[in-house]
Amino acid sequence: MKFIFTLFILLATATAAQADSINFQLGDQTNSNGTSSNVYTIKYIHDVNKNLDVGVMINNSRNTSTEGVVSLYEISTRYKIPVVNKTAIYIGPTLGSLQPSGVDSRNYVGLEFGAMTKITDRIGLRADYTKMTGINVDTMDNTYSRIWASYDLTKKNTIGIRRDFMRGDLEFDTWSLMFQHRF
Repeated sequence: MKFIFTLFILLATATAAQADSINFQLGDQTNSNGTSSNVYTIKYIHDVNKNLDVGVMINNSRNTSTEGVVSLYEISTRYKIPVVNKTAIYIGPTLGSLQPSGVDSRNYVGLEFGAMTKITDRIGLRADYTKMTGINVDTMDNTYSRIWASYDLTKKNTIGIRRDFMRGDLEFDTWSLMFQHRF
């Protein structure tokens, strides 16, 4: 766990200094036990080249009933393959650590794949699917699906809405608002 956290901090520091974009998300999560959580996410994305990027994410949620806090740290990379004009598919590994308050960390590895397209010069659509499994636990076998729509306010700023579905050992649904700034 300390190795993953140290690696995360090193990559976050390096990526933050050279990030090609930064994403902020605020969301409302409905948990499988009927409670809800407020979710906050920051993700730095660095484009290594036009087909490869590396992302570092910090996600925190606070359960509105129990006041329990869950922190998530994730490193990911995506290899993008252009399909047709303004459309690409991508695939890449993820490595993460879920850290609920008062409980041991749950580390995981996953494989994400998805597609993104621009349906106009300003409107984008994206869908992702990640299959993950626990590294140090038997309770992180999950699938994580995300769909979103975005609108480019300017060439550097984008807003969007996103819907997440986690199924498996952990289950929740989340609605999020997103803001992205490109450097």
